[in-house]
Amino acid sequence: MPMHARLSTPSFLIALIASLLAAPALATPAGWLGEGDKRTPWYDITADQPGPTVLIVGGIHGNEPAGAEAADQIRHWPIAKGRLVVIPRAAPTALEANTRRIPGKPRAEGDLNRNFPRTGDDSDELATVGPTAEALWAFVTDLQPDWILDLHEGFDFNARNSNSVGSSVIHPSAKGTAPYAQAMLDAVNAEVDDEEKIFQNLGRNGPINGSLARATIFHLGAKGAILETTWRDQPMPLRARQHRLMVHALLTELGMAVGHPHTVFPEHPNDNNLAEGAGELPIRIALYQDSGAGDGGVRNLTRIVEAMPDAQLRIVNAADIRGGALDRADAVIFTGGRGGAQGTALGDEGRAAVQSLVERGGGYLGICAGAYLATCRLDQYLRIMNSYHIQPWQTGTGQVTVELTPEGRELFGDLPPTAMRYANGPLLGHEAGNTPGLDLPQFRTLATFKVPVERNDRPQEHMIGKPAIATADYGNGRVLIISPHPESNPDLDWMLQRSIRWTVRRNETPQPEPVHEDA
Repeated sequence: MPMHARLSTPSFLIALIASLLAAPALATPAGWLGEGDKRTPWYDITADQPGPTVLIVGGIHGNEPAGAEAADQIRHWPIAKGRLVVIPRAAPTALEANTRRIPGKPRAEGDLNRNFPRTGDDSDELATVGPTAEALWAFVTDLQPDWILDLHEGFDFNARNSNSVGSSVIHPSAKGTAPYAQAMLDAVNAEVDDEEKIFQNLGRNGPINGSLARATIFHLGAKGAILETTWRDQPMPLRARQHRLMVHALLTELGMAVGHPHTVFPEHPNDNNLAEGAGELPIRIALYQDSGAGDGGVRNLTRIVEAMPDAQLRIVNAADIRGGALDRADAVIFTGGRGGAQGTALGDEGRAAVQSLVERGGGYLGICAGAYLATCRLDQYLRIMNSYHIQPWQTGTGQVTVELTPEGRELFGDLPPTAMRYANGPLLGHEAGNTPGLDLPQFRTLATFKVPVERNDRPQEHMIGKPAIATADYGNGRVLIISPHPESNPDLDWMLQRSIRWTVRRNETPQPEPVHEDA
């Protein structure tokens, strides 16, 4: 039971009042810590109603990126009362290097989470080690938070390996944190089925000596904990989600939470009608990584989107989508893998969320399996494009050549016939009216297969002239699907970037000038 005061007002009315009074999250930093390439932003959400000050810190260890990712999402949360301060990337150079220690620092300074004022030894209790710790500690001392949550990751699950603190809540129970820690554990463990992965309550002595959390608890009188997920065999979206669930549970106990824990993007004024455009605001792009999504496709699309200066990328799983992560997105991307598995993982609620995003003006980019997913043949597909894939689906894997149509040249310019990797992508046929309840416009072909793939040393000539890239409108939004894999070739990154921008009605990505070798 939450420990904040309960009122007799109906819960739905409380939620409505809280949302109206909530302090909106800000997309721009409130300030910076440090200097040069080591400086890092912090964010401040302050409500009109008084309440606790909660500090969220991520990225103290650079090889534990889920905490930084989650904190960067949490900074977009509105709150009902008090103050929420977020430092997503406490050690930015370590995060960029994916190392526990800060690169280039002497060993005594490298592990940032051992460099804060210590307790219970003969050393100078208020001493910090190194400029990064000094700047952080000065900030926290000035802030005087009521709560600190430091987001970390372990290498294994503490439930099965006591040598790791992965998947745990570390807190000093003597400081009154036990009921709050249990609320966080209950929230995250509600989604854990494997007994060996259950989050553990490490509530004895609290965070390790020299850590930011311990220093803030014992020297500044705050309550707090270190929240640990586990990086072994778990994708980033799940680990970030687990952090969000725990943080949201604490904010709920404190009466600060507004809405659900799956808000990962900033709010834009056109969220209810994305077709109106958002000017120069960042393009908020959700990339699916869960059942049915191949790791290679996710890596390639991550590279491509992160190179777009006007884009903000969030990698999400099916549970995130079902929970509302697309409520503030501009576009969603589904990569290669298995389209049926993607649709099954989404479930009815997740598929409806994707449909809603596109219907209100958002963009959909599907590649190979993600292209299948947009079509109509299977019940678990999205049915946002009026097309069936032609059977048999196992056409082959290898190289194909794709040729633009006149409408395709309007989007992609004078791209000559281009070789691309192909791996059993869909061959599209126009839907023949056999799917009840669908009233969708015909899709338009942007490119066709000019040279087919070979299977068992035989060219699959039935591919020639079939759509390789196609588009259609769905509600107010745009769907664009690509059967082959241009994302496998970095020289075609611009093509994917242009596709994304086109689906959300933004400025196109320039096509690179052709390189002419000297004769």
